[in-house]
Amino acid sequence: MTNLMNELPVAVHLASGGEARIRKGGQAISLENIASGSFQVTGGTRFRALYSVRTMTGMVLLLGYTSPVTLANASWLAFDKDEIADDVPEGTTVYWATASEGDFLAMAGGEFDSLHVSIYG
Repeated sequence: MTNLMNELPVAVHLASGGEARIRKGGQAISLENIASGSFQVTGGTRFRALYSVRTMTGMVLLLGYTSPVTLANASWLAFDKDEIADDVPEGTTVYWATASEGDFLAMAGGEFDSLHVSIYG
């Protein structure tokens, strides 16, 4: 069996036209009873966030670089299964908040709601 540890990133990098990056880390953030938070991009310069809502209905995700993140200063507005990605300097803190779709008031997530974050170098 061939060890793809060193071969795979090169192949992926070439196949994507030079845009691919190696995953450096990540985390799954449970939104149960939580309406806001943050994560820091460490060990890389790109993040990808996948928003997954399984319990609550009518909940959106606000994502931005200012605390507290609001509808006025959010860089992104995401709905269920939306994916957000951005290139940022290493050490950047990304803030997020969940809100109701209708009036954008803070809304805590349910048991199966989550935000999945991956960091790329």
